[in-house]
Amino acid sequence: MAPARRQLATQAFLLCTFLAGGALGQAAPPAQSPANAGWVGEIAAGGAVATGNTSRRAFDLDLRAVKREGGVENRYRFVGDVAWQSGVTTSQRVQASAQTNVDIRDRMYGFATAALDDNRFSGYRYEINASLGLGYRLIDTGRTLLSMEAGPGYRIAKVRTTGEEQNAVFARFYSVFRHEISDTARLTNDLLVTFDHITTRIDDTVAVTSKLVGNLSGRVSFNVRHDTEPRPGVKKTDTLTKLSLVYGF
Repeated sequence: MAPARRQLATQAFLLCTFLAGGALGQAAPPAQSPANAGWVGEIAAGGAVATGNTSRRAFDLDLRAVKREGGVENRYRFVGDVAWQSGVTTSQRVQASAQTNVDIRDRMYGFATAALDDNRFSGYRYEINASLGLGYRLIDTGRTLLSMEAGPGYRIAKVRTTGEEQNAVFARFYSVFRHEISDTARLTNDLLVTFDHITTRIDDTVAVTSKLVGNLSGRVSFNVRHDTEPRPGVKKTDTLTKLSLVYGF
């Protein structure tokens, strides 16, 4: 596909995403505003330093913010991590995403989302994707939440070694599980799966967060990322275990 046609297809898809989100917003019935309507979120930061036979340093930052007004919820996230071993960078990744959810009825909602992923060790210079679809909250109590989303999307990726641009229509499945283990501890699981003609990707994170004092909490998490068809020289599976301090606002 010629560059001009690629650009036109991308603009058309993003425009459809925007219009679909607007249409859902107009069709959604008024919803009751929760008592804590407004901005809520968290900042999680973690790091590691090792000396001796091996010198290793790592730092990561995860910022999430959510605002809900009536039947519309906007979610934003920024993730960055970097690691060095013996003076050599071994990990460097930046992700930014935004998602709008619009209530349709009871537990059903429509969503539109867009994300940028810049992972130095993924084989791509960058990846941009956008998707839309429907979500449903299978379980939604004060203590437990299980929500699932599905829909089509479009990805633009630039190969790091050749500069080639790869475009693909994909199917997206996302699930969120939250359970309040106690008044001070919470278990979460976030699973994202995408399928296209190039590859299947799985990104799963399990975390336990425990309140320490005030708005400050501690978190231990385990992340698995799997790509069935990675770029040459890139491993199919990455895992990451983190200890973080979390500030909620």
